[in-house]
Amino acid sequence: MDPGGAHTSPRPAEGPPRWLVTGGTGAIGPAIVSELAAAGAPVRVLTRRSTSPDDRWPWTADVEVVTGDARDPVALESAMVDVTHVVHAAGVAHRRPRSAREAADLVETNVGLARAMAEVVRKSGAARVVFISSASVYGPTRGAVRDESAATEPETAYGRSKLRAEQVMRAVLGDALTVLRVCAVYGPRLDGQYLLLARAVRSRWPIPVPNGVGHCLISDRDLARLVALVAVEPNCAGSVFNVSDGERYSVSEIVEAMRAASSGSGRWTPIVPRRAVVPVEFVLRRSGGAEWTRRQHLRKVVASVIDGPRLDTSAAAAALPGWSCAPLSVGWRRALDASGAPRRGV
Repeated sequence: MDPGGAHTSPRPAEGPPRWLVTGGTGAIGPAIVSELAAAGAPVRVLTRRSTSPDDRWPWTADVEVVTGDARDPVALESAMVDVTHVVHAAGVAHRRPRSAREAADLVETNVGLARAMAEVVRKSGAARVVFISSASVYGPTRGAVRDESAATEPETAYGRSKLRAEQVMRAVLGDALTVLRVCAVYGPRLDGQYLLLARAVRSRWPIPVPNGVGHCLISDRDLARLVALVAVEPNCAGSVFNVSDGERYSVSEIVEAMRAASSGSGRWTPIVPRRAVVPVEFVLRRSGGAEWTRRQHLRKVVASVIDGPRLDTSAAAAALPGWSCAPLSVGWRRALDASGAPRRGV
């Protein structure tokens, strides 16, 4: 251990893994918790919620739930008792700050959570930590495909918070930490630009999105399977991995997968040419259009969908040759209910 107190190498776990998951009741956490629990491992979730919003927790297997704030060292130390492996997924997600103060608060929250977790893990002697980071740490792709050695130049508060959290945890935990820089995740508890795109597909209105290429996606289930594998694989200790399903999709491919998953709805969902985006947007707004056209800022949605992350994920595939992802159509079928809209977003 160096003078700063960081692990110089991961400590071997004694016996089967005993898990702690932060963020287990959020957008992607439930899938991770379910995957770990389904394997028969003891799983504990630290959450600020005393009950779930619908009076049941979002997983089916038996899981120990501990109420507490992940920024509270006392709550963390209590939750860490007998834990050997940690998945840190808690934090503020893709919120758009409306001011410099809100942006600073977002960064402070996510970095504070990472620092508190790292310090308690170091004291507890837990073997491994997986941190759910984001591809947003790379900043705008500008057409380039990024591998893990690419420069990190985040332009959003969220991206800056994730990068700084990575750095803080690495300084404390060393090679006990594995970082997953995850692309866009879709699933029944996630919303955002792909939720809007799914609603547009169902509405059968023209979709004012140019058919760009380079969108990297992964379902929450496939991400959960990767987390469960990478945390116990010795060769993954200390690594940083880009994470997606390994493909890059055009908008039309994503739309087709959504259409197929929506029980045949949206048979007519043309994607307009780039030069027609502005006039189509104007017509939709003037005519009322579907609910999604009235309530959202289409230009922001268009930009966020077109400018998706473009990641080289070959390192993760090489480290875990037994891991694979479901086809896009299967992933979206799981994510969408019979009405063609995600069941719930958090």
